[in-house]
Amino acid sequence: MAVVIPASNLSVLPGLREKTEVVGEFARALAIYRVDDVVVYDDEFSEEGDAELFLILLNYLLVPPYLRKKLIPITPHLRYAGVLHPLNIVTHNPQGKGPSQGDLREGLVITSWGRKAKVFIGVKRLCYTTSDRDVKPGERVLVRVVRAKPLNCRVESPDRIEEYVGFKTYRAGSDVVDIINAFKGCVILASKDGFDYNDPTIKSEVLASARRRGRIVILLGNPKADFDEIVGASVMRRVAGDVHRLNFIPKQGTLSVRTVEALHAILAQLNSDLA
Repeated sequence: MAVVIPASNLSVLPGLREKTEVVGEFARALAIYRVDDVVVYDDEFSEEGDAELFLILLNYLLVPPYLRKKLIPITPHLRYAGVLHPLNIVTHNPQGKGPSQGDLREGLVITSWGRKAKVFIGVKRLCYTTSDRDVKPGERVLVRVVRAKPLNCRVESPDRIEEYVGFKTYRAGSDVVDIINAFKGCVILASKDGFDYNDPTIKSEVLASARRRGRIVILLGNPKADFDEIVGASVMRRVAGDVHRLNFIPKQGTLSVRTVEALHAILAQLNSDLA
């Protein structure tokens, strides 16, 4: 599943702390529902620097806490990083446990001999690691613990495991339609003026399209406009395949729904229906 988020969702907020908090809320929603790809769209309504900030904060949260001091430089963008709630995905070892056989961790290659290496995975002992490919010092790798004593691991490919290891991030500008089309998914345009997703006929069509294409691409708006209103009709005509304009909260009790709240509503229903 992929989600496209206009950076202007931050531009309505007064300061860095508020923007940081909202990005954290987006990141948690994306991880909870196992979103694979996130596109931050630098739209014409966004303030300068908001797309960059959005991506810096998302990528910060994707790094395990035990690797951040080693990988992430001090930057003004992270001034309020302390207010961010952790993603708590399995590779971050959120419970702080010692390594056990079968654990999946993200690590940093410290020393390498081609397909063999010593990797830091958040404990004092470096993990002796084997791989099907050459790895380089300073590279982030996904490893599976083969043996706890002595500590041995093997490098895993994210495409070959069942556990959720986070989302990939992309930045888009005028090329946003090209990126959307590259996903080759069932495109859902979230809109308060859309068709009711829970209409049996509508839902059946959407789910059939999603299963046929193997992926869903969700286009979100900002607090003032839907995605199609932001990019314009001429841009939307370039979106490949069927675009389903849908409302997932048809009887909302509030006059407005925040984008991150809409994201929760959309992903919860789609994940349930596609399970």
